[in-house]
Amino acid sequence: MTHAEQHNILYPLQHGFRPCRSSETQLLETVNDVADNMQLGLQTDVCVLDFSKAFDKVGHKRLVEKLKMYGIDGETNAWIKDLLSDRMQSVLVEGSSSANIPVTSGVPQGSVLGPCQHDERLAEYSKDCQK
Repeated sequence: MTHAEQHNILYPLQHGFRPCRSSETQLLETVNDVADNMQLGLQTDVCVLDFSKAFDKVGHKRLVEKLKMYGIDGETNAWIKDLLSDRMQSVLVEGSSSANIPVTSGVPQGSVLGPCQHDERLAEYSKDCQK
């Protein structure tokens, strides 16, 4: 995350997985903005988006290329590519297992890189919304 912070990669209003920011600080800023607008007699429009499944759709090849664009290359990029490569999954139901299938997208849950990849994708979505 240090690289992303130092190079201003992340969207300024992104609070998740960032130092000195959290869902609580995001909520406080939002409440403050709404209260300020109310005092000024201004309208406040709110758009709530659910990104809960969005990160299951992140293609690994695209993610690795995006990281290169953000200056994460060389051995670090190769390490991330290796982490995401050759991942398999299967389903176990009542003792019966399905065949393994390749996992070619999604942010690995529970990994140290998961929050970083999550925030970098949100930064990309935020930039697209500003266009």
